[in-house]
Amino acid sequence: AFFGNPSTGQPGATINNSAFIPQAQLYDQSINLFKIALANTATAAETRIVNSMLAKVYLAKKDYVNVFTYASAGMSSGDAQFLSLNSLVSSAWYWGFAGVGRVQIIVNNRFNDYITQDPQEAGRIKLLSLTGRSGTRYYYQGMYTLRESPFVMMTWQENNLMLAEAILRGGGAGDALQLVNDVRASHTFNGLPISPLATIDLDALYIERDKELFVRGSRMLDQHRFDKWTHLAPERAKFLPLPLREVNGNPNY
Repeated sequence: AFFGNPSTGQPGATINNSAFIPQAQLYDQSINLFKIALANTATAAETRIVNSMLAKVYLAKKDYVNVFTYASAGMSSGDAQFLSLNSLVSSAWYWGFAGVGRVQIIVNNRFNDYITQDPQEAGRIKLLSLTGRSGTRYYYQGMYTLRESPFVMMTWQENNLMLAEAILRGGGAGDALQLVNDVRASHTFNGLPISPLATIDLDALYIERDKELFVRGSRMLDQHRFDKWTHLAPERAKFLPLPLREVNGNPNY
């Protein structure tokens, strides 16, 4: 979803020193494996989690009919977060480079702007701050405050937003606004929930996903799907190049 070959402009990646695998093929591999998992779930909760993960891959593929199908059977209000407990390869990076472990990377100012515009957003956008030597206030993520903090893989709130997007894009029928407002109501700050929206469209949903999926690794997926690249110069690639260490150490690349 994130990497590509800068010499060819093709998105995709390598796995375990494999040859370069195009993005579309990787997505299809993921879908096949999740469907195998779906056939082997042990509980209803596991089934809902796998359905949500399938919906996420279909969302990346822009297949909104299948997003609607799987998200409709996905996680629902009250389901516990699906967490990656091997945080040393996920949230530990946030903690060690962009968190209390060491603040080398700060968040975009828009996240503090969201909270300034609506203080209740602090219930889901977890920010910490420090003052630089110049007196400037800097904000950084406060979601992963420990090196061992579990990384959030999927929630019922994300599933709601996928389902809402599928509806707005014509993949199925339903009340997209209610789905979004249920997500907003699930977050409180000082005892008060985030207030409901009066209307919802794709532009507003893009912002809701930006807030809800803060430091969850979904931003580039959304940029591709919505084609929003205002921070990049036109000549810049819209994916990350494979790391030089991977290229140099892979005999099949």
